[in-house]
Amino acid sequence: MATAPRLLWQSSCGTDITTTPVALATAIAKYDFISVESNLAVLMDAVTEDATFGGLSNDVHVASDANQKLTIVLLMKCVATVDCTSDTYILGAPVMYTSANAVVDATSGTTLGWTHKYSGSTAVTRLDVLFDVPLLQKLFALT
Repeated sequence: MATAPRLLWQSSCGTDITTTPVALATAIAKYDFISVESNLAVLMDAVTEDATFGGLSNDVHVASDANQKLTIVLLMKCVATVDCTSDTYILGAPVMYTSANAVVDATSGTTLGWTHKYSGSTAVTRLDVLFDVPLLQKLFALT
């Protein structure tokens, strides 16, 4: 069973968060991986959505709630402990989406974040990951 991501650090700089409208039928849990598609926050559900990765949700959105939020806050720069494919990981290695809120070693061009901890010679199934959406230069083009 998947374990929810656990936030370890978030930037105190106000420019490292943003609010994003939510697709009304989308249920979102705190710290879910979010893709921004057609300017709406939805759950990330494919490796190919790395270009639209918006960060981790800092809010909960209940699809069936009549008083649901119209927007959610996205953490664009943070460190979180997330599920990962059982393996050994070195510090600073790029990782990509593999399944609901989980990562694996990245292949070319699919990076979502970087390992924030060296696992040593022991295979791990939870990993500290640094997420920095502006640094990825995918959703936000830096000039």
